[in-house]
Amino acid sequence: MATTTGPPEQAKPQVKVHIHIPKPDHGFDLADPSSIDLQVAFDQISLRCDVTIKPNEQGTSITVIATHNNKAVEAISAIRQVLVSKPVDDSLWCPSVLVNPPKNGKDSLQVVLVKKAGLPGMRPAAAQLETGQPAASTQVAAENAKFKQDFEEALRQIGDNLRYVPNKMRMRVHFGTFLLQEWKKGKAEYTLGEFESIAHRAGPRGTARMDYIVGNEGVAGRLRKSLVDSGCLPVTVRSDGPDDVEPMHSLILVTKNLKIESPIERVQGKGKTQAKGKGQYHYILSPFKAFRREQRHRALEILVSCPENHHDWMLEIQNQVSRDDAQTSLPFNETHLMKNTTFIGEATAIGLPDITISPLFLRTFEIEGILAKTTWSYMFSSQYTVDISVHRKWGTTMAEQPLIGAAIDMFDTQWDYDMDPADISTGPRSWKVDFGKQFLTADPDFCFENEPRNSDLDPYDAFLFWIRRAQKMLDEATEDGKKV
Repeated sequence: MATTTGPPEQAKPQVKVHIHIPKPDHGFDLADPSSIDLQVAFDQISLRCDVTIKPNEQGTSITVIATHNNKAVEAISAIRQVLVSKPVDDSLWCPSVLVNPPKNGKDSLQVVLVKKAGLPGMRPAAAQLETGQPAASTQVAAENAKFKQDFEEALRQIGDNLRYVPNKMRMRVHFGTFLLQEWKKGKAEYTLGEFESIAHRAGPRGTARMDYIVGNEGVAGRLRKSLVDSGCLPVTVRSDGPDDVEPMHSLILVTKNLKIESPIERVQGKGKTQAKGKGQYHYILSPFKAFRREQRHRALEILVSCPENHHDWMLEIQNQVSRDDAQTSLPFNETHLMKNTTFIGEATAIGLPDITISPLFLRTFEIEGILAKTTWSYMFSSQYTVDISVHRKWGTTMAEQPLIGAAIDMFDTQWDYDMDPADISTGPRSWKVDFGKQFLTADPDFCFENEPRNSDLDPYDAFLFWIRRAQKMLDEATEDGKKV
């Protein structure tokens, strides 16, 4: 049987364009090939315009390869928009530190720096002045309004930066202990005004941080019980007891640049671990998420020191990197990690057995920290959820016994959707001008019967209302603030 062959398939024509980027002081940023955010934007342009984009090692020029002039022109226009220098001061990429105003006015107390056992820094605590008098209600109201204004401005600055971040992000409120790591030598007592000056300088210098641990495993149990017993939970979602909520487990590995989080799932059937007397099941690691570890002076945080309370709080935004970027930085996957992880014995009281990871694996990938985390989620209001967690924390190896502690976070589940990945090659994220109102505004038509109506409260006031309610619950659960 004869066969015929047609003419050889012609290669698609190529249009190759070299773009030379002006110096940064001419209004454009260099195409830094190590920038994850920039690479994501270039990938979005490549997919949309069907082109290949190759920056040189110095970031001073870009080669665009396309199959048609129109596609090359479209890609070049998008690249130009991405590289245009944004009118944002680099100093805004640093933690903001605020001080919660006292209930009786700034002149009613002084701040004393107290050493917390086992923590690297000093915690500011309030001490009442013998001569201090409660301020007039108008002054207290003015101080609270100023704090709210400062918080709004800190959120606005964060929002101005994040509009140009293409990656998925995660925003959470953490409660814990605010720690200063820089203060005036030999001086431990300050007026509130003096302390505010020190705290505000600590943000850009990276000399303030938050310790998330609020107590031991017993504190987590009391927090869970108080959510059910004290009426903090909305009536319509209140359960019969704290044990009605099924916990979630995860394994977290910390490297120099990334924090890798892998959920732990219990599945039926034989495997590395079987629970005796409770049917056959074993544990597996689910696909992980990777979050970039920012340097302290570039962390996306608003830290709030609350000297009158036993605990402080912070709003943190983490930049999640894609799986491809995580694999490039840390070339292992869930299967590789699972082969080097063993679950030993029966489940503990919190529903998770002991864990060991191969020492060779930890050394090979230069793991700096290991955390096994068990989390119970509760609907705190019609808008906010609280996560209560028990942490088992190791250093670079698992040879020693872990440090065990409790933590509590608060968030709106809608934040995760609003911070999904975005195509910024056509412009910034389409958020509201007011970042706070974008993320703190609740559904006016969805409200539980035992809480203030969302439509009756300013979004910032509503957010701070639930922060204070969570602080009160935490202070009570930790027995007047003592870490037990």
